[in-house]
Amino acid sequence: MKYFNSAVKLAIIRVGRDYISILANALTFITTINKRKVKLRQLHCSGTIKKIEIKARLLLSMWLNNVLKNQTLNKEESQELKTMVDNELETLSKIEQ
Repeated sequence: MKYFNSAVKLAIIRVGRDYISILANALTFITTINKRKVKLRQLHCSGTIKKIEIKARLLLSMWLNNVLKNQTLNKEESQELKTMVDNELETLSKIEQ
């Protein structure tokens, strides 16, 4: 599908509290992965995996909503994205409880 060509990739890295600043600084120096240019950014930092998962799902939902608003998609693609957003929001509500 065309809207995944420039999709944002998301990674969760687990590191000890004492090394968070070192990792954040090291990420800025990574410019290529497997001969592909990349730009790494730290989006969130948390003490628990659960909070990171909630933030990651929220970011995914925001990205999907943005794709729906900004791109002209056929009816099938649009419906598929709407279903993905609804599923993510439902999962988020279950996780937050």
